[in-house]
Amino acid sequence: LGTVARLRGMIPHGVTLVAESGMHTVADIHRMGQQGASAVLIGEGLVVAPDIAEQVRLFSQVERVL
Repeated sequence: LGTVARLRGMIPHGVTLVAESGMHTVADIHRMGQQGASAVLIGEGLVVAPDIAEQVRLFSQVERVL
């Protein structure tokens, strides 16, 4: 989860930074936004969720950090 913060300064302005891998909680999604990610790619965090639809709903409700 620290990769986004480490790479943020290397990404040119105007390029969408997408955080990938390792996100399992709403707090993880929020943290990626705080670190500069404009989008997240979630895989395992959904696959292992007991209720995938509920997890998508929770993740989708995270407010964007501008």
